[in-house]
Amino acid sequence: MKSLSENVFYNGLLMFFNITYPLLTASYISRILGAKNLGLINYSQSIINFLLVIAMVGIPTYGIREIANVRDNEIEKQKVFSELFIIKTIFSIITFLLYLCLLYFYSEFQKNFLIFFIMGFNLLMNIFNIDWFFSGIEDYKILSLRNVFIKIITFIGIIFLVKKADDYYIYIIFLVLGQGLGNIWSFFYSKKFIRLKVKKLDYKRHYKALVIFFFSAFVVSIYSILNGILLGIFSTPDKVAFFNRARQLQMIGVTITGVIATVLIPRISYYYSNDKEKYFSLLNKSLNFSYILSIPLMIGFIFLSKEINLFLGGKEFLPARFSLMILSPLVLIVTLGTWGYLQIIVPAGMEKFGTIIQIIMATISIILNLILIPKFHDIGASLAVLISETIGPILSFYVLKKRIKIKLLTNSLYKYIISGIIMAFFIEIIKRYFNNNQALILSALGGGIIYFVILILLKEEIILYILNKIFTKLRRKDSNGKAE
Repeated sequence: MKSLSENVFYNGLLMFFNITYPLLTASYISRILGAKNLGLINYSQSIINFLLVIAMVGIPTYGIREIANVRDNEIEKQKVFSELFIIKTIFSIITFLLYLCLLYFYSEFQKNFLIFFIMGFNLLMNIFNIDWFFSGIEDYKILSLRNVFIKIITFIGIIFLVKKADDYYIYIIFLVLGQGLGNIWSFFYSKKFIRLKVKKLDYKRHYKALVIFFFSAFVVSIYSILNGILLGIFSTPDKVAFFNRARQLQMIGVTITGVIATVLIPRISYYYSNDKEKYFSLLNKSLNFSYILSIPLMIGFIFLSKEINLFLGGKEFLPARFSLMILSPLVLIVTLGTWGYLQIIVPAGMEKFGTIIQIIMATISIILNLILIPKFHDIGASLAVLISETIGPILSFYVLKKRIKIKLLTNSLYKYIISGIIMAFFIEIIKRYFNNNQALILSALGGGIIYFVILILLKEEIILYILNKIFTKLRRKDSNGKAE
């Protein structure tokens, strides 16, 4: 098996760039395109992301598990990869053709045809998305380095070519290329590890499981993506832009804290079946890792919501701070929900239970969105997301605690809470004496340092383990240098 710490690092880099790429350009693009154009682009992205769930047909999660299970069997691994790739290709093409029909018949799309037409090519580029294969074999390094390289190139292109509000279509092209080129490169690079075959394949063996995984992903998309679509229908483009900015920031926090949960899918599935003691040990460690990151990020977003939005979009995007404050608790809540789903429900084969919880969340989300969005716009969408995504983890853990020994109140939790409170006081003091950008930089750096210093003083296990690793390596280098 590959080094777990290496997997965590590269998967974190991969996921971080996938979501933060739009924000790397936010400060520039927000001022060039304005809230209205950016809102239309966000609206089109919400629609495409919803359709991508159909095109991917549950393979991103299911594929990781299946490839991980057969990674030591080259023949079976080739068959599984080929079967899943061909299934996803068929669904991607069908979804793209349906989208073209929608583009032709729906008048709202025709008003902004160029935006929706260019964005639609993401559906075709999805054919070559095989990140699930590399995740299954635990090769996160190549995915991360690929993404970083391509995102940097497209970022440079945006800075040099998007100069005025009418250049919105150039920006959309770079958004599509940023994802598509990475997918195509990965597909051709994968030939070093696997060969695509079309004969003697058994597609039927995946149907039952894919239905469950697809339905689960589809239901999740209802409460995670549909609000952006409904906001575009019932409100104005600038409100879409405000909500999307807050949602992107919140998802960055979730992505950072969810690194461990995603990386551990292959290994924790193995331990669940073969070594229960190691399984529960790893489960507890990953929970503490989720806490140690999600708590300071949540606090930072709440107390620095104004400064963050001023920095990224200027005064025009200042209203997004209210949505960000509402959504910030989800950094912790969604992280816990993801931890429970990927590390307890999926390894235990309880996907049907997970789907039931997600159906409840989706139903609540639809009802709340239809009630709140027409009246409260982006604030209503934010409240609907907060409530629906909070109910899911509460119900999940209530049921799971009766079947599996889960201890959410870990021995280290109080240490994270104490450190987070002290960090919040520090941020408030900084904001009193410094202006927006200075306060943001000093709070982020100083607050982070104070948070982790307090954890060291409280002798928190993860921090001490990391420091011990660092000091051990430094001592080895020092002793090797003296020996030479």
